[in-house]
Amino acid sequence: MGIRIQEPVGNSEVEAIDCSSRELSCPAGISRRLRFRGRFALLTIAMSSLILTSESCGRRDEKKVATPSGPPSAPASGETPAASPPPLKTESPVPSPVTLSFKRQALPKQNTWRWFLQEYTEPQRGILQKLNRKDLLKIRPGEELIVPIDWNYSPLAYSPFPMRSESIGQFQKAIVVSLRTQAFGAYETGQLVQWGPVNSGRRDTPTPTGLLHLTWKAKERVSTDNPEWLLRWYFNLVNGTGVSFHLYELPGYPVSHACLRLLERDAQWLYSWGDQWKLDSKTGRVVEQGTPVLVFDSYAFGQKPPWRRLPEDPSADHVTAEHIAEASAKLSTPERTGTESSK
Repeated sequence: MGIRIQEPVGNSEVEAIDCSSRELSCPAGISRRLRFRGRFALLTIAMSSLILTSESCGRRDEKKVATPSGPPSAPASGETPAASPPPLKTESPVPSPVTLSFKRQALPKQNTWRWFLQEYTEPQRGILQKLNRKDLLKIRPGEELIVPIDWNYSPLAYSPFPMRSESIGQFQKAIVVSLRTQAFGAYETGQLVQWGPVNSGRRDTPTPTGLLHLTWKAKERVSTDNPEWLLRWYFNLVNGTGVSFHLYELPGYPVSHACLRLLERDAQWLYSWGDQWKLDSKTGRVVEQGTPVLVFDSYAFGQKPPWRRLPEDPSADHVTAEHIAEASAKLSTPERTGTESSK
């Protein structure tokens, strides 16, 4: 379990705007930041107690609350940050498509966390976060979760994306993001290797669609819009405006200021797996783009999300290979330089 905090920063000449939730920011001041971290630490202690209780039943919680550390110095545009952590293991592909069924599981209104940790194993809790597009800290007593009836599959089997996409097979690595389904899929030469939930931009600050690229990354960034916002496992997408993938809490619906929020495990995985751009050291122009990211579809605000309809329609959140092929026609979009603004 973890709290997600990350955000965008532009290059040395363009200041990025923040796209993390302002409602979750702390008041200004160093003492406020210390109290903010203190609350994280208290929450970590509380959740650790629940996890220790559940260990007697052979279960462990999947994630821990992320405690922010001090802000790092900002690297120059194009500079490669410190070495990445060891890559997380890529999930094994399922050999063939499977037919899945789902149900709604109401959580008890009392002793919710004790019941939850004892009812589901760590791998199952990871799948539940993916299916419900939210992190564990946002699960509430009495809430109904979407739960698979059969757990005997790889996490990739529960993906809304096709296992194979020939239209992006020309790329060694590529990422597709469906705003309709609030999910991303990572492909290697057209084969799905990872997927996870995203929470994208809210109605008035939408996530841009079309062809983007991973540009530069940082393990931690302090927002240039608000120094109280610490942004972890940050991978920039639009250098001029600061749109990025990053760690931050997922309530289960679009809520960001245009960024794509990720679960902690997915943010770490993407940070290690994705390729940054390469810039000319003299001119600052892009000489090689980073991993392509295709963002498409639109989220239907005011309607039931597709993943909430899985018990009635197991394919409600599916993205077909044909859909990706149609959207991937934009992969021929001319590239942008590293120093221009995309505002």
